[in-house]
Amino acid sequence: MRALILILLAGLLAVAADAATVQCRLIRATNTSNGTDLQLRDIATQLEKRFGYKYYRQLGAGKGTLPAKDKMLRLDVGEGFTTFITPKGEGDLMVELYSGRAAVAKLTVKLKPGGHVLAGPIGVGQDWLILDLTLRE
Repeated sequence: MRALILILLAGLLAVAADAATVQCRLIRATNTSNGTDLQLRDIATQLEKRFGYKYYRQLGAGKGTLPAKDKMLRLDVGEGFTTFITPKGEGDLMVELYSGRAAVAKLTVKLKPGGHVLAGPIGVGQDWLILDLTLRE
């Protein structure tokens, strides 16, 4: 009986060790604000170079374990926005952004373990939304 419990426990630990964690940050880009969030200092240069806006503010962030292929991960990323992330294949992720029940954007990104991608921009009024996705093992 003990051997069976140890085998089951070892199997569960092996599955947990293989699981990848995805982090998603929702960022607002604008030219009519004052200052970039200190939370974004790690990617501020990339944001300015790629999108060209003066100011960036993190609206929220979510983190979770990436599910198996074709299973969906739901992350609340702040200010009423939710992302749904679905693995589609070798490094491909389907990312859907919702504001309440309204679909805002549907994107496909390539993201390998240890990787990072800036997805967007997604136009909202005079501003833009950007998703910062990071995948860690």
